Amino acid sequence: MVGHTRREILRAGAGTVAGLAAIGNATASQQAGADYHIGLPLEHTWTAEVADLVFAFGETNDHRVLALTATDFSYVDDAVEAIDLATGAREEILTSSESIYDAAVNGETILLSLPDKVAAFDLDGTRLWEDHTEYEEPYRVVSHKQGFLYASSQYIAGSGGDPGRYNRGRVTSIGTDGTRHFSEWVGFATSFWLTDDQIILGITEEEQTDDGFEIVDGHVQSLDYDGNTRWEAETDPPDRLHGMDTTLAVGTTTDSLPLLDIDSGELVTSLTTDGRVADITADADRFYYQVEGAVQAITAADGSDVWRKQLEPELSDISLIGDALYTGSRSGRFAMRDPATGAVRWSDDRAGSTDTVGYVRIHDGRVLAIRGESIACYRGQRGIALDRHRQLSDPSGMAIGSRTNQLVSGSKLAQAETAISEERYAAALQSLDSARRRQTAIDSLLGVTAIGGVYAGARKSSSRYRHHQFAELVAEFRDAYPLEDGALAGVSPRDTLSQVEVALDSHDSGILGSRLITLTNDNLPYAELETTIDAYIEMAPALERLSQTLEDVETADPVRQQLTTTLRDAFDDPDELHAAAETATTILTQYNHWQAATTPEFTFAGESVATDGVTRAFQQASAAESAGESAVMEYIDAATECVTTANEGADVLAGYDCSAVRSVMQRALTTDKSSYDGAATSLSQAARLIKTVAEAEQTRQSLSLEYVDASKAELKTQLQTALADMHLSAATELADYIDHLSTGTWRPEHLAALDPTEFEQLVAELYTARGYSTQVTRQSADRGIDVVARGNGEMLAIQAKRYTGSNKVGRPAIQKTVGAATQVGASRAVVITTSGFTKTAQTAADDFGNEVELIDGATLVRLLTESPLSPPRSGQSTSSRSTSRSATGSQSRTTTGSQRRSGSRSKQHHQQQQQQQTRCDACGEVFRGELTEVTLPDGSTGYCCPRCEQLIDESLGTTPSDKADAAAVLGVSVDATPEEIEEAYRDRIKECHPDTSDGDRETFLRVQDAYDTLSE
Repeated sequence: MVGHTRREILRAGAGTVAGLAAIGNATASQQAGADYHIGLPLEHTWTAEVADLVFAFGETNDHRVLALTATDFSYVDDAVEAIDLATGAREEILTSSESIYDAAVNGETILLSLPDKVAAFDLDGTRLWEDHTEYEEPYRVVSHKQGFLYASSQYIAGSGGDPGRYNRGRVTSIGTDGTRHFSEWVGFATSFWLTDDQIILGITEEEQTDDGFEIVDGHVQSLDYDGNTRWEAETDPPDRLHGMDTTLAVGTTTDSLPLLDIDSGELVTSLTTDGRVADITADADRFYYQVEGAVQAITAADGSDVWRKQLEPELSDISLIGDALYTGSRSGRFAMRDPATGAVRWSDDRAGSTDTVGYVRIHDGRVLAIRGESIACYRGQRGIALDRHRQLSDPSGMAIGSRTNQLVSGSKLAQAETAISEERYAAALQSLDSARRRQTAIDSLLGVTAIGGVYAGARKSSSRYRHHQFAELVAEFRDAYPLEDGALAGVSPRDTLSQVEVALDSHDSGILGSRLITLTNDNLPYAELETTIDAYIEMAPALERLSQTLEDVETADPVRQQLTTTLRDAFDDPDELHAAAETATTILTQYNHWQAATTPEFTFAGESVATDGVTRAFQQASAAESAGESAVMEYIDAATECVTTANEGADVLAGYDCSAVRSVMQRALTTDKSSYDGAATSLSQAARLIKTVAEAEQTRQSLSLEYVDASKAELKTQLQTALADMHLSAATELADYIDHLSTGTWRPEHLAALDPTEFEQLVAELYTARGYSTQVTRQSADRGIDVVARGNGEMLAIQAKRYTGSNKVGRPAIQKTVGAATQVGASRAVVITTSGFTKTAQTAADDFGNEVELIDGATLVRLLTESPLSPPRSGQSTSSRSTSRSATGSQSRTTTGSQRRSGSRSKQHHQQQQQQQTRCDACGEVFRGELTEVTLPDGSTGYCCPRCEQLIDESLGTTPSDKADAAAVLGVSVDATPEEIEEAYRDRIKECHPDTSDGDRETFLRVQDAYDTLSE
């Protein structure tokens, strides 16, 4: 049928659909303190093995992701499945005997494109309605604010020798109820971009060839939501669209990348790329596009270069989701990158099939890495926080009523919700942990009976008891009361018992008939009384446990006395008793925590701290007139949390001066009711500061700072300053740095594991992290420069030398780099190596002064450790390059006649690649571009890739012949000592220095080279 079917989207660019779903997220920014919107680090939670192809197209309200699956490209056994985001469990919603080309979801409605219609289903798989397309076949569907948008097309057969074409088609807007808003003939729409007021379409014309179909023409067209044309723009045939506030980027089938004004369609600028743009995405400041296995970032304003990363030929998807750039490849590798620098912040390198899709979706705080045959789920700190908040906020999961939930954890849940919205996930998880501890304690205190739940249930209806005789209900009530044990022993609902006696007396007098009353009508006189009695019966077990818990508190304790009085006074009103019991449960739970933290007294940093303000707060919270007031409970909660945190961190902070924190706590723990709000804030901040510094101190003690310009003593001094100044943000920043030193310390062996290409990429990422925009130069035209870095008012020409420790960089490399830097107009040259520099190289650098900077292996390790870049895990490369560079990227499946277009373009693309490839004479692998001419180990001349060139250089090293020639130049024997070589070198330099009358530059350089050779 149609070339731009869901099948081809799966294979070549699922990111286009992601752009439609991500509108509104493109301008999200990273908040202070957050490890990106997703919340690093990520944890793997599940992997679901699905069909051979999977296309995730939406999410349901019950936290499941919807996916369209198929066994292969044969257009049979298609299904829509719902995959649980928490567990990976799969549920088939519907299957189709017809081919499904595409799918979208809007609210509770799923829309599928089928051969001659679109069909809507609910989330249970029930077909709701259909919209037939007569002579066209629908091939793309997307959701939008009015419902759905679908594109359909007609094939126009050729005649008179003219080829057949796809150049006719419609775009239809339809509501979730099946009502059409408009249906307009626009042409063959193959790409979409939706804004609040525009539907922007990429329109193409395709011509039939012997190999399939070939795109021959196209333009971009904008419609409003009534179907009226707003503007049209002539471009090369569009293949990808991505818009921002003011600019629309058009990825075309050629090497042009036009940037259009999104409101008028006027051309802003047009860029020339290295090839056809395979995918494109954007944020508020930059566009990112994929071409020839690389990702290029450009500014949105004028299209100027920001950074470029050469990844791998199998790259198939790039998506800017939230504040992170995600890349996926057909080889099954995924990465999350910093949009400003391109540096990798997370990666999943488990390679999959080389003939599948590889793209990323973000749902509910999770990253879904979709390989086609499987979905791997990684949960970030945002996902963890959302899951816990959802669990703790669900009243159905509580062993207590909703009011108790509010009293116990409402403030903490609100704090967590605020922290999640501000992307402060560590703070959110801390608040959620506190809420969970409170609820767990209440569950264990009261058991499984829910006072609020059963009472509310009893109040809703008396139908449960309509089949019980009144006398039997009364007997059960008398068995339950008065309470027998604990602080409330002997207490009963006296007013209700009196009403019961009146009712029984009335029955005995025959007023209500000869048989015992069976209440079958809510209008009978005793229906409400029966409901009240039932509520008391249901509450009795929980009240017995509460009574016993009160008994366990000392008799003279003022909190026990106040709670007991409040409960006794509330017994004659079931509503008041219900509220009082829940409040007492909450307060007792907090009180038990408080007593555990302050028994026999609370001391911090070696001195006792008075807490009488908290004791008064408990008494006030226990009184009937102020029972459970939010300000009092929040103050108590903050005090308990702060004291508990202080006790936990006391040993770790034994070597610190904590007097400033102690003073803040002393004032807050002795305050009165008028200052509860401010005191609660101070206590919460003190708790977070103590926890942050204590955790940082524990990490500091275990650090190894061999390769860092920092000492443990300096770090402790800085922690002490933050503690003394009560500076939470400074402590948090320092704790993050210490944590990075713990997990992100680089070592020489990390560098030794890299090949030269990977080392160049790492150097580029290092300078990107230091505030430069960087570009790794192409090998064929690097002029001795591997990386160009621009920023901080300068341009750097960087040479990256990945050498073994014994192979030092010599003077010629310094001179070559400085010369190349001058040629390209760089401010200065930088030579970076994993090893070191010879003495003559250092002398040459001194002669050049500020024109060159040398960075040896030890300095490089320090710079990397101090940067945000993390060292590779064991067995992981710093890049996601393919270990085998194939000539054609990926190999296509066998397709049906319905799958057109791809044949002609694939053949043409294959021919272009073949023309640009060269085989390495050493390893035999095929590479794009020119290779370097080197002398091979057998003495012959050949062309080698960077990796083989490096290996050959290191294997050959300095030959005996080289040493003999060098010794002759200096006038020493081959086995001369270092001292003799040094002395001869100094004498010869004086003789031949160009500044002397007998000296000349050629001899001077020959002496330098000879000294380098013998020194190495």
